[in-house]
Amino acid sequence: MWEADVVSSTTWATGRACRAADCLQWSEEGLLAVVTAGAIHIVTPLVGYARDDAGDVAQASQARAPWSVTSVDAKRELARMPPAPEPADEEIAAATAPSTLGEAWHAAAWSPAGVGPRHTCVLAAINARRQLSLYVCEGDARTGPYVSVDVPCGQWAEARTGVARTLATQCSAVRWSPVSPQRHAWLAAGTRGGDVVLWDAFERPPRVVSSVRVPQAVYALSWSAWQPDGTVRLAVHAAGHMHVYSLRDGPAWTHVGTCAIGLAQVSDLHWAGGPVLHWSTPSALVSWRAGSAPASVPLDLGVHAAGSDARGTLRDDGRMYSRAGVQIAALPHEQTVWGYARDPSGLVATLASADETASWRYMISHKLTLTLWLPRDRPLPDASLPPIVAWRAWAYALEREADTSALWAPLRERLAQLQAHAEALGQREASAAEWRAAHREAQCLAWGAHMAPAAAAPHLDGARELCAWLGLAVRAAVWDAAMPAAYTRRLARALAQGAHAPGTSSAVAACLQRLRARLAVPPAADADEVCPACDAHMPPELAATARCPAGHLFDRCVVTYAVIDGVHTWTCGGCARQAYVPACDAVSQWWPATTGCLACGNRWSA
Repeated sequence: MWEADVVSSTTWATGRACRAADCLQWSEEGLLAVVTAGAIHIVTPLVGYARDDAGDVAQASQARAPWSVTSVDAKRELARMPPAPEPADEEIAAATAPSTLGEAWHAAAWSPAGVGPRHTCVLAAINARRQLSLYVCEGDARTGPYVSVDVPCGQWAEARTGVARTLATQCSAVRWSPVSPQRHAWLAAGTRGGDVVLWDAFERPPRVVSSVRVPQAVYALSWSAWQPDGTVRLAVHAAGHMHVYSLRDGPAWTHVGTCAIGLAQVSDLHWAGGPVLHWSTPSALVSWRAGSAPASVPLDLGVHAAGSDARGTLRDDGRMYSRAGVQIAALPHEQTVWGYARDPSGLVATLASADETASWRYMISHKLTLTLWLPRDRPLPDASLPPIVAWRAWAYALEREADTSALWAPLRERLAQLQAHAEALGQREASAAEWRAAHREAQCLAWGAHMAPAAAAPHLDGARELCAWLGLAVRAAVWDAAMPAAYTRRLARALAQGAHAPGTSSAVAACLQRLRARLAVPPAADADEVCPACDAHMPPELAATARCPAGHLFDRCVVTYAVIDGVHTWTCGGCARQAYVPACDAVSQWWPATTGCLACGNRWSA
């Protein structure tokens, strides 16, 4: 039984899926990459909000479309590149040319959040010439455009000649590591020559930091999560063997183990927590812990796995199996499934064949159908995600369910616990990290209160106010005496106004007063501001906008409260508030405030 409802579905005629189980990938920012031979489609579900002409946020039922799509076309990308020289050596041509024919994408992978500008994700892709490129969006990630950034390749193969050198520069697999607690992240690429190369993901352009060589061509890569001992593992599928390496911040390679797996087709290579590696073959589910023999669970003969999640693995025939090999669900159609991916909010995407193979037709279309599903089991919103992403499944449920009280009741207890925890932080010298964690949780709940219907509003009453004063506490906790004096004056004024705001409890007011007392407030802390247009004095109000006596109206920076008098700004993708980049840059040395909106927690869209 497939316990999920169809949210939306669309069909594309852009060729076959590039690689089973890897053709659908959710990013940490809620973008879905659909990798086909002819194009990489970047899909963003438009759920939970839609901006109207006034810039306000409306409910999902008013959205014009279920999702937005921007594409990176294979033909267009190859056309911008210089023609590839034909090898003069016949041996090299015979070994390398067939792999670079046609116009297709071979693989793609999302980076973790924070690698791109404004804390966004970067897409790494391998094109028809087996060249690796990064695609970065400087504007709105939903609409693009995505601009290509070339990755330096070939340094590891300079000592080789002939076919070996050519194969070493042809990429065959790509994966990003998760971000370590020390803010390290690597881009790993495998080559047809048996190399696994690491680039530092946070440098521009990316810099090669190390490489290792395996005996055969690399087919697939998979990173584990960072372990408590400060290591991360990388699985390398190379021809008939599976290799596992351990890396530390450095990085230094340590070989953990190798096992022979034969030449059976391997798909859905992934780690499921801990040191156990999983993959699928046409006839079995296989798990392996380095140092022991692989364990397999036999299944009915198939072709490949489409993907997996915490529940189990979805096969190409649409049947889902648990780790023990027990069928637990099945898709309600009989088309071949190429991709299956579940995002952290609970939404499920599938990519299946839609080929027109009727006997009376004279051609096969190679179409693919992308379907977005809403499962019945929805996890609670995750505060580590941008709130728009964390609440997606709930937003779809709000459109479909008449009685939503069951959706909101569990969050009332969560909000009460956070309110008590925040007041406890205010009664002691809490660290900046503790304030930030509480603020992220409050931002998540406040976005839920923003989305909640009137009947559910009492369950999240107070979430917006909690988010507002925790935002002040975070700013005060990261304050440094070397910060600009103008910013310190604005922060002190905001803390004082927050402490005396109507409805503020005595405990919260006392906390904000103590935080203000820590600031080395410069003289004239309550001096009027000057209008950038006419030099008139403006009263020291810290609302979202500032108006001078002559009527000039300016927005205030959502991060620093500075009056925005320029065009160099970021716009929040959720609440549409703006951040003034020069003001943010002035405090970024002490406080990396550019990762998201301080008002609602969502990412900058432009």
